[in-house]
Amino acid sequence: MKLLDLVNLFKTDIVFEDFLKDNSLNSNSESIYIYIIDKVDSNSELAFFEVENENTDGFIIFEKNNIKYHSFFDFHYFIDFMDEAKENKNLSSEKLVEILINYSINDA
Repeated sequence: MKLLDLVNLFKTDIVFEDFLKDNSLNSNSESIYIYIIDKVDSNSELAFFEVENENTDGFIIFEKNNIKYHSFFDFHYFIDFMDEAKENKNLSSEKLVEILINYSINDA
């Protein structure tokens, strides 16, 4: 799944718990992190890690099984962002992806 796919999915009325279930993630997790595989780019694939099952907390970049993961956001931040974005119908999914990536690189 790429960031554009995730944005498009959460522009709908998807239930977060259903997303977690569909992606074999624990809905009781303290926190779920979104990581970008290889490099921070709109075309890169995403990975999701539960804080309890992976030693990712606090790492901006980590490597597992020869795959490099770049910390992107805590999933709750992403959901809050998407909730606000739904109110602004003028923002395209592509623009939302651009905003998220720029924030991740420059402000996070």
